[in-house]
Amino acid sequence: MIRREIELARREQALSGSEGLVEAGTADVERRERKLAQMERTIQEQMRELDEREVLVERREIELEGAFGLREDRIEARETELAELDERLRRKEEDLARYVGQVQAQLAQRG
Repeated sequence: MIRREIELARREQALSGSEGLVEAGTADVERRERKLAQMERTIQEQMRELDEREVLVERREIELEGAFGLREDRIEARETELAELDERLRRKEEDLARYVGQVQAQLAQRG
């Protein structure tokens, strides 16, 4: 019977040590779970911030494309206007050259 009590005491002591290990392991798992949960929150926050920045960048791209389109339209209109003015100037130069030729011819006939 004493032997049985000694064996029982040894088993209780072994269980007590095992319980300490289980508690330590449980505490470690809980600490790791908390750390993982914090990391997940951090990542979710970073993803939210990235999503917001992406929306802002896309919005800015649209604004810039619109502004660029307007400027491009204005440039094209100015180019057309300049081409028309250049054509008018060319015609006037031709008219002036003809007129000078006529005047010179008349002066030559008089002279």
